[in-house]
Amino acid sequence: SASPGSPSSSPPHLTPAPRPPPSFKRMTGFCKTRIPPAMAKRVAELSGDDKKAEFAEYGIDYLTDLCKQLVASKLVPGLHFYALNQSERTFQILKRLGYYAPTD
Repeated sequence: SASPGSPSSSPPHLTPAPRPPPSFKRMTGFCKTRIPPAMAKRVAELSGDDKKAEFAEYGIDYLTDLCKQLVASKLVPGLHFYALNQSERTFQILKRLGYYAPTD
């Protein structure tokens, strides 16, 4: 049997962890990550208190599409969400993906 980390051992599972908005800019700075230029432009266009709802909707749409692509690729075993006090947005994404149906 191969030891962990050896070339013949099974690769580790990679589970993407999407993060719903809104503290997007702060989080990318903290994590020292970059965002695609088109996304950065859209996020800048949606800055301001008067656009909070539109910004949230953009993030939910973007993450829903990203999750669909990841699942369809069959390259990942599942999705793990970091809700960080944004559970309602996480539930919205799960609903759009068809993974969440509230019970009465």
